[in-house]
Amino acid sequence: MKSLNHLFKGGLILSATMLFFSCKRQIEEPLEKEVAATVSSASTGCKPTFLGAITKRPNDLTFWTTLMQKWYDGNGRLSNIKAAITYNYSEVYSNEFILPWGVVTYEGNQIYVHDQERLVLRVTLDAQQRAAASYFYAQAPPNQINEIDTSYYYYTGDRLTQIFSIRKAGSSPSRGVMYNLEYDAYGNIRKVFTGNTQGSSHTYFVYDYSKPVNGMFGYYQISMALRMMEYMDLVRFPMHHELMVFLRGDYQPGFGYPNDTYPLFLWHYLDHEYNANNLVEKYRTNVLGIGNDFGDTFYTGWDCGGTTNADPVSRTKISSIESLDDFNKVYR
Repeated sequence: MKSLNHLFKGGLILSATMLFFSCKRQIEEPLEKEVAATVSSASTGCKPTFLGAITKRPNDLTFWTTLMQKWYDGNGRLSNIKAAITYNYSEVYSNEFILPWGVVTYEGNQIYVHDQERLVLRVTLDAQQRAAASYFYAQAPPNQINEIDTSYYYYTGDRLTQIFSIRKAGSSPSRGVMYNLEYDAYGNIRKVFTGNTQGSSHTYFVYDYSKPVNGMFGYYQISMALRMMEYMDLVRFPMHHELMVFLRGDYQPGFGYPNDTYPLFLWHYLDHEYNANNLVEKYRTNVLGIGNDFGDTFYTGWDCGGTTNADPVSRTKISSIESLDDFNKVYR
């Protein structure tokens, strides 16, 4: 797999440039009249309750990874969560953080997630029941990176616009960073960036504005803590159109297209499929667009208020989804 990583790094800049030129029309900010003409349908109120992936490699090697699954109590509150998170741009299955069975509890304005006796996450809610602060601990057990993240969330109206994170990974000193969030005219998350000086992190989400959707839960990586908050539906990166590209890199003034950003992470999203509620249920990613021997196919399970996970009390740890057949039985 090291050879794949070298290939990825060697061809990333050329691939990103060709990709952004080829879909430049979709990247441009839509005009007001275009928004009115193609605005997506009203929100369905559905939420993602499952994310899994089939990884395909050469010689017909395929395997399944469950990235997120949630269970709810009789009052509709999240009670248990299974999660896996990776920093690896090309290997979905090599997760540095694995939560096999998280127990979610509530106390006043605090939400706790424990892995057996170990605290994994604590979230403080504000008066509007939005995330105000989170404390994420990915520590100790084998196959897990030693990471601590304390984040604070800031809103403009109802929209999340800034996140200040203090992160400590391994033996490295703590580092604070402010994430700034921007949205396009449709309300899609468009950009997440830490500043406009050289070396700042710039992240772009590129959409096909001709294809409105009622929701999509994209696979990408900004930080472990943010991914966990998204898994729990405590932070939402809205997507009202098909996501085409996730690009993350270092801002280098004068570097050129795309957007003076030296690409470090790049995912292409292809072959979107929908369920009856116009929610993206299935999509495919690949590395550098180099063919079908590499890539992952993602499956999202949605809860639309009774069509799925209708009997949360009966959904126990035993009903974990561990294959495409399991997914089809629950969500299709």
